[in-house]
Amino acid sequence: MAKGQAQFIEHILTVLFSVLVVVGISALVYSFYYTSLQRESTTELRQVVTQTSDTLLKLYEIGKKSSVSPDTNKSILISSIDLTLPKQIGGGNYELSLIGKRGVWSSIINMTIGGVTIIPTERTGGIKIIGRMIDSKVEVEFDIPNLEIEVQGMTNGENATMKYYRVNDNGTIFDSVVLGDSGVIIRIFGIS
Repeated sequence: MAKGQAQFIEHILTVLFSVLVVVGISALVYSFYYTSLQRESTTELRQVVTQTSDTLLKLYEIGKKSSVSPDTNKSILISSIDLTLPKQIGGGNYELSLIGKRGVWSSIINMTIGGVTIIPTERTGGIKIIGRMIDSKVEVEFDIPNLEIEVQGMTNGENATMKYYRVNDNGTIFDSVVLGDSGVIIRIFGIS
């Protein structure tokens, strides 16, 4: 092999090695950046979800102290609170959702497993607040157990008003908290 060819191969190997080092460092920096961004988004989302749960509990206390009763097939707005939420979290868009939890255990009276009758602990209602980043897989869930109230709605930081209604549905009175804009209060009785 001639001296010129050896130097040419050496330069090509040096360039290839340099490119591999630059690609490796870039991948490492991007991985660190992405992990930091997800950690920041999770922390901020957890704060927003906690703030939302505090507001929900305040509304619940106000609503339970109220003795107003709406006419048949009517509803009354008892209280509302505007949430001060950020427009974005970690530079990305997000959404908050209120979901009512109804456990299967609240429907089971008793069951038998292996000849032994088990009476399950009844789990009354509860609420789940879910915060989710739209552009990534970051999601935070917050449970508020044993709140007997209907909840619904979602917001993306804009129009974040939480409203407490008392509804008379053909003689059945129930309370509902609505997050965001909603013209209809939905009540689910069962899924089959």
